[in-house]
Parts: sequence; C-alpha cells; structure tokens
Amino acid sequence: MRIGEKDYRVPDISFKTVIDLEKITGQTFNELVNQMQRGSMTATAILFSIAVDYDIDKATDLISQFFIDGGSMEELSKEINDALENSSFFKALLQNNKKKKVPEK
Repeated sequence: MRIGEKDYRVPDISFKTVIDLEKITGQTFNELVNQMQRGSMTATAILFSIAVDYDIDKATDLISQFFIDGGSMEELSKEINDALENSSFFKALLQNNKKKKVPEK
C-alpha cells in the first residue's frame, strides 16, 4: 500500500514474527488478529508494525498519513489479512494439520 511517496507491505508472517508480537504485546497472535477483525485500531497498528520493524510509533504515524491521504480502515485491514492468508508459515501449518487429522473413535 502506498503511503506518501513510499510503498509498504506487511512481509511474510513467520513463526518468529508471531513469537515477537506475542512477546511485545503479552497477547496471543490469535487475540491480536481477532481484535483487529473486530475493529481495534491498536491491534491493527501493532500488526501493521511488522512492516516497519515493530516500530509502533512509526506504524501509527504512517497509518495516520494513510488516512489523511484518503486511505480507509478496510484497505489497511485488507493489507494485513492478505499477509496472513499468504503467509508461508500459516499455509504450512494449515496443510500439516489437515494431514494429521486424528481418526475418530
């Protein structure tokens, strides 16, 4: 997504990314994602901070500029959701869970 004169992308979300965010926030990654999906701007900023080396101040400044320039919360959330959906870590985790379904008793 374009903010000012620069493009920002949330990079591939790895296991390390998940752990880093959990350590920074004291919340599970799932809690952060659920909060973002319920409209929490704080959770959205924290997740977007992945794009700027976890610098929450820089992330909030960029998000403010994005809104001033006409961007919407939907566009910002879509950027983060796309990164989640395309994450090689989450794709592998989902695929591995499908392979190892527990047989019913």
